[in-house]
Amino acid sequence: MAGLRHIGAALGQTIFVKSRVGASGNIGTEFVARAAPDGYTVLHQTSGLAIVPALFKKLPFDPLASFAPVAMPADINVILLVENSLPVTDLPSFLQYLKAHPGKLSCGSGGRGNITHLAVEVLLQKLGTTAVHVPYKGTAPAMTDLLGGQIDFMLDAINTAYPYVKDGRVRAIAVTGPAALHCCRNCPP
Repeated sequence: MAGLRHIGAALGQTIFVKSRVGASGNIGTEFVARAAPDGYTVLHQTSGLAIVPALFKKLPFDPLASFAPVAMPADINVILLVENSLPVTDLPSFLQYLKAHPGKLSCGSGGRGNITHLAVEVLLQKLGTTAVHVPYKGTAPAMTDLLGGQIDFMLDAINTAYPYVKDGRVRAIAVTGPAALHCCRNCPP
């Protein structure tokens, strides 16, 4: 929330956050779409506006006409994580293990239709294999279950997953984007 204080100070306004989760972000998005266009209600959405039209036949808002972009607050890379007891140490061994055990591994995500879900589905499709998808209400509860061994692997934002990788509680298998080189130099093997 420190970032919100900074933005609030720059704007000379107090900023309040009201999180409305569910339905792949559609509940909060609909709330903002129906709000008065007075500049006081703002939607912070990740990839949902690009994804939900492909997932839902009918939406209670128009993803293009209902909103005007004002900022890109972040460009976040994701990291592929596995539970420590999984007998893999790098991406090739993980992919080989995944293909050798179709439908046996469980993958947590930030929710059905979330980018962490869809990216894994694309990977599985390319490999010609399957895994059990376990959707959560965000990646934080998925991380809790990965740490506890209830799920086998997941994708998460590098900035939230890095502390667990650094202290050895989960194993990093792959990282996307330009941060990959930095992370790989600083993450434990």
